[in-house]
Amino acid sequence: MSLQGIFDAAERGDWMGYNPNKCGCRGRGWFLSDVDTFHPCVYHNLGAPNPEEDHSEFDWAAHRLEVYRTAYKFFLRLARTNGWKGTAHDFARCCRRFLRTTTNPTPGDWVNAAEKLTCR
Repeated sequence: MSLQGIFDAAERGDWMGYNPNKCGCRGRGWFLSDVDTFHPCVYHNLGAPNPEEDHSEFDWAAHRLEVYRTAYKFFLRLARTNGWKGTAHDFARCCRRFLRTTTNPTPGDWVNAAEKLTCR
C-alpha cells in the first residue's frame, strides 16, 4: 500500500472500534499511524489532547476510566437494542460470568465481558 493509502486508511478510521481494548488508539483517544501522524478516535477521544501538544495538566487516569464507562454503557445500550429486557444490574450480573477473574476485575475486563455478552 502506498503512503497515501496508509494515511487515507488512518483518516477513515479503519483502526477504530468500540472496545478500547481492541481499538487502535488503545483507549487513549489518538492513533499513531504508520506514516507518523496522529489521528483522533471518535469513540475514545473524549477531550484527550493531541500527544504532540502540551498535556501536562490533563488527567489521563480520569480520561481512561471515562472511556471504559462509556464503552460499557455502549454495550449495555446495544444489548437493549438487541432485545435485552433486564436492568443494568442484571446486565452486570450476566457480565460477571464472562470475567476471566473473580477478584479485582479491571474496567477493561468489564468492557470485554459486556462485549462478549452483547455480541455472542
